[in-house]
Amino acid sequence: VVTNVKVGGSWHWVTYYPADKPNSDTTIRNDSSLTISNNSATASRVSVGSIWLWFTVYANISPLTITASSIMSITDNVMLASDVRKVGSFMWFYVLHSLSRSFAVADNSTFMIAHIRMEMTDVSGDGDWTWAALYTAIAPSLAIGTLSTVSVSNVHMVATNAVLKRELLAILFYSKSTPMSITTGSTFTISNSSMLASNVNAWRGFYWYALYNTDSVYDITTGSTLAIFTNSLTTTTGAVTARLVSMGGSGVRDLGTTNGSVCTRHSSCSDA
Repeated sequence: VVTNVKVGGSWHWVTYYPADKPNSDTTIRNDSSLTISNNSATASRVSVGSIWLWFTVYANISPLTITASSIMSITDNVMLASDVRKVGSFMWFYVLHSLSRSFAVADNSTFMIAHIRMEMTDVSGDGDWTWAALYTAIAPSLAIGTLSTVSVSNVHMVATNAVLKRELLAILFYSKSTPMSITTGSTFTISNSSMLASNVNAWRGFYWYALYNTDSVYDITTGSTLAIFTNSLTTTTGAVTARLVSMGGSGVRDLGTTNGSVCTRHSSCSDA
């Protein structure tokens, strides 16, 4: 809990941070589990001169592998901030995985983000504001294989009384330049999550996505599933761009599914 603080530069607050070295991999295997639960980050009456980063997991250049009937779960965590007098840019992520290292869930294993909350009240900001439950960027692959599961569920984002001079992005799964494969009877679900915005003014746009993909190719093979369902946006603010799925950028091709919808950058898909 932090109260009445002024930060001149950047502010980083991280729960689990593997060492920033290529060989500092996190591997969970052989019926093992890594659980991050019941944690809270709370701040009030603060100002941040540059970038405000809150991450539950920050796997920057560290490979992440969950295999052989193992589980990694991030559950029942909250990020709360109020009376934010001024801030440059916000980046609040439950999991950030990036920079040329693989993320694999294999052999009857599970990666789960569930029952988490991100809430901001009374905010003034000069830069971009980005919230994401799962954010993968510039990684060689996100591979889900052999009866494994990745799920993002019951993620609730709340913004009240905010004036932002740039844009607000609220995204459940953000995929940037990271090929994803879902194979051999595996499942990726994004479900039962919400965004509630009241009196929010983002000068360069307010955008909500369940899945936002840019420059990532997805391969979903026979017997595997990418499912997005029961997600909602409720707002009393001005114009909002809300899309269930956004697919855009070079190198993107059709999803390899039989019943799923395929969206272009400027189209929207109904919940199915």
